[in-house]
Amino acid sequence: MLDSWLEFSTKSPNPFSFPVIEGRERAPHDDHLVQNLGRSLFACMADPAFVEWLAAEGGVEVARGFVAAHAVPTTVTTAVGDFGEVLSGIILEDIEGLILPIKKLRYRETAAGPMRLTDTFALRLTEAEGAPIIEAVCFCSVKTATTPPSDDVAVQGYAQLEQDHKRDKPEILSFVMWSLYRENDLAMAALVGDLLARRDRSTPRVYRLSLVVDAGVWQEAFLERLDERAPDLPEFATYVVKVNCLRELIDRCYEAARRAAP
Repeated sequence: MLDSWLEFSTKSPNPFSFPVIEGRERAPHDDHLVQNLGRSLFACMADPAFVEWLAAEGGVEVARGFVAAHAVPTTVTTAVGDFGEVLSGIILEDIEGLILPIKKLRYRETAAGPMRLTDTFALRLTEAEGAPIIEAVCFCSVKTATTPPSDDVAVQGYAQLEQDHKRDKPEILSFVMWSLYRENDLAMAALVGDLLARRDRSTPRVYRLSLVVDAGVWQEAFLERLDERAPDLPEFATYVVKVNCLRELIDRCYEAARRAAP
């Protein structure tokens, strides 16, 4: 999905003590991109099969009422943040070959507020004797800005990763296992449950900071402030995604997401 829109490259020369992967637009966002991102947004916020079932059983208005109350964010701040999380998840899948075991935003209690816990959680899977195993777990903190953010925006995102690093068993693991069980993905639930059962950190952790920022408000100072803190999390890297007219793109994508509902 992203190939025709964003081009990624590792920053070189890189004045910072951590890797920086920059995403720049190849071309303006067109209707095709908006439709694809809109469908991805909708699928991340609500299970399309469930919404279709609800429309068939209860009527279209009931289904639309569910989407309005539980799926599409009702505040600008939450909408902007959710867009950044969805885009960052797609980037982790496309660029690093990771998988997102659940669509976390589907479990939002109401459309008014943001989800808590780790912004984006992903797994690196491999196989041993024909069976999948978790090779690494990825914790990703996401900051999205359509207007000038705090100079400490990267520092704040990194601080969230530090909280996950401090915990032997971050809360997101239990949440993901429970969600997988609810979705009847028992094999994957068991893999995540094995992480919780261990007494050590034998499964490697990787940490990613994703900054999705309007190109007009981006400043290298955001990364400079983070570099001053000498970040030392293992396997840490930062994505910087600069998007022209980001707020306009977000608004168009949510309109496309609403149209994806029955």
